[in-house]
Amino acid sequence: MGEEPKRVFDVGALGVDNVLCQEFLPRQEIEKKLHFQFQPINILVTFHPVTLESGQAGNQISQLLQALESFPEIGMVFTMPGADKESENIFVKIKKFVKKIRILFFHGPWAANFIFP
Repeated sequence: MGEEPKRVFDVGALGVDNVLCQEFLPRQEIEKKLHFQFQPINILVTFHPVTLESGQAGNQISQLLQALESFPEIGMVFTMPGADKESENIFVKIKKFVKKIRILFFHGPWAANFIFP
């Protein structure tokens, strides 16, 4: 693009450097703090409704939760919705799902309290 090569630097994502330098709590200590036992396979579930499909968030989250019921052996950690449209409906459906199946969900900032010493 016409830049002098000596002025171009390939640095990548700076967040990766932070993660690589971070000290984390041992798995057992995280499980104890969270009152949650990780499984051999675990997933983090974050749902954002399709922005242009107004009024469909409830249906979309229901479909996701129905699909996740097919994997009872997987540990699931849910993040709760932010200010998405229909977020209250999403919140209620996830909370109901969490009660039905032994999984974990977080509401609000949590990483600093549970992952880092």
